[in-house]
Amino acid sequence: MAHTVEQVSIWVLEALEAEWRREPDITKCRTEGIVLGEVMAAHDLESTDIDRALEFMVAPTRQYLRVVGRQDGRAILPSDAGLAMLARIQLQRIDEAKAKADDEKTEKYRRQDVRLRIYTLIIALLAVLVSYLGYKLWK
Repeated sequence: MAHTVEQVSIWVLEALEAEWRREPDITKCRTEGIVLGEVMAAHDLESTDIDRALEFMVAPTRQYLRVVGRQDGRAILPSDAGLAMLARIQLQRIDEAKAKADDEKTEKYRRQDVRLRIYTLIIALLAVLVSYLGYKLWK
């Protein structure tokens, strides 16, 4: 299953944010192989998918990552721009969830409104029937 570079980038950025929350010091955090290996396993990704996502995020116009070469491997943590982008994405998800909840509430109230109209119609028809029968019986 092919994933978009943007989606893979979000997954990578979320994993790097979790690592940043665990250890914000880039000299002490886990290496990219460990952190990104978990992302690859969780989402069934290939290393080419991760490489494209990393290239996307370190582009000069974005610079979402801080990358440092260490003796034990390359360390990657999100930059301030990366954290800001992730915050925007999370706010967008919250807004989408609220909109979905509002839509569900609206649908629920619409269904209740339809029920009330049907009940009103049934009661009105029963009232007409009772008044007609009452008129016929009194004659």
